Amino acid sequence: MPSPMSPTIGKVLGVDVQLHWTFILLILFSLIYLPLFILMVFLFGSVFIHELAHVITAKNNGIKPKRVILFPLGGATVMNLDEIEPRAGLRIAVSGPLMSLFLGMLSAVLIVYSPLGLITLSLQLLFVINIILGVGNLLPAFPLDGGRVLKDYIERKRSPLKATEIAVSVSKVLMILFVIGTAVWVFTLNQTLLYKEFVILIDLFIAIYIYGGAKAELQMANVIEYTSKLKVRDAVNRSFIKVKPTTTLDRLYHALLRVKTHIVLYQIGDKVFLVSRYLDESKKRNAPLEEKPVADYGVEIPVMGYNEKLSRAVEEMEMNETGIIAVKKNKKLAGVLLQQHIDSLVALHMQQSNIKKRLGGAH
Repeated sequence: MPSPMSPTIGKVLGVDVQLHWTFILLILFSLIYLPLFILMVFLFGSVFIHELAHVITAKNNGIKPKRVILFPLGGATVMNLDEIEPRAGLRIAVSGPLMSLFLGMLSAVLIVYSPLGLITLSLQLLFVINIILGVGNLLPAFPLDGGRVLKDYIERKRSPLKATEIAVSVSKVLMILFVIGTAVWVFTLNQTLLYKEFVILIDLFIAIYIYGGAKAELQMANVIEYTSKLKVRDAVNRSFIKVKPTTTLDRLYHALLRVKTHIVLYQIGDKVFLVSRYLDESKKRNAPLEEKPVADYGVEIPVMGYNEKLSRAVEEMEMNETGIIAVKKNKKLAGVLLQQHIDSLVALHMQQSNIKKRLGGAH
């Protein structure tokens, strides 16, 4: 279920490719200045090839990526973490930076043999972009590839949560050093104030990107840790109604008046669809309900088994950028998982764990 903030722009090797909203904004902003737009085009191509290396390596290791999201500073190849062994994870993580470094070195070689002019300038730009992508993504900081390599290495001797906590701490230290180093470097530059402000703005964007990525990784690790012993059945919400795909919207609306739920699902084969979002918007706009079937307005949602691990469902929500998952028991709809309910359950388990630690420390 692609996010509207990260629209799908195509497929590569059967994997959806999405463009993150920050990249879209940068490309739109670059339209005001042709050289800047050319830079964005080269950056897009370099990031795309970087992520393509991750996809190919994942497929060669028997793992099918869910989708690829392109960011200005790199990308994210979304995969099922349960399928990735540590060694395969290492190969997948380093393949992107190695590809960028290879492209950078190839550009350097071509510069030597290229005629002076636009071609040489383009190759020089590709060299700089790919070397920065390659070296930068090898830094041991989340959400960069180097951060995942560091976490996988630490995880050989520590728990996944502890390994993530250590890797996040390293990320924060590097971010602070990066900001301080930038400030000192800009202070010594013999450039215009506008140029210095531009450099600071770009570096602050990078620092925020690292901080946000590290925070998200730690949150995800906590959720997986505190749901590791729970099953989907422990968090299932049975407050929903199931209708036929041919049910019209006006009939559905009158049916909803008699129940205490806004979650409406219908099923076609093994796929499950959610239709309540359209109804909520119709009521807000006071729009007339149509004599059309709900199947015209459904959105497919992921499906999990009743006895599967809850941590697996959390990862599924993350990969599909959704806050709802349908739950099946013996091939029949048994309920739904909602993001807010899982968050509450995790918070409760974290509180209980902290209380036990404090009581244990008191003895």
